[in-house]
Amino acid sequence: MFNVMYGIGSALGAALGGVMADYLGWRWEFGIQVFPLAIAITIAILAIPRHLGKQDADEHIWDAVHRFDFKGSTLLTTSVTCFVLGMVTLTLAYPCFGSNPKNVAANGACVYRI
Repeated sequence: MFNVMYGIGSALGAALGGVMADYLGWRWEFGIQVFPLAIAITIAILAIPRHLGKQDADEHIWDAVHRFDFKGSTLLTTSVTCFVLGMVTLTLAYPCFGSNPKNVAANGACVYRI
């Protein structure tokens, strides 16, 4: 069922997005998401139990924040960003592999981070 929904969403998303951009303008592509997002957040706040995810009943939200792996999250984010930046500059702007210093630096930072 999920695969069917992904397929329908992929097919209709591009078509409806193009129609919306042509007739309503590109800003509606972002603005149209606000209302469903507000509904989803409201439903999540009302439907998800407060104790869900907590290991102790006395645990506070700041205890979970202290357990969060900020170093790992930062490492992953910068690695993926450097990789994507390197691939974009490689494929779009500079067709010769590794000939541009920006590309070499971005891919080198990605490899170093990983």
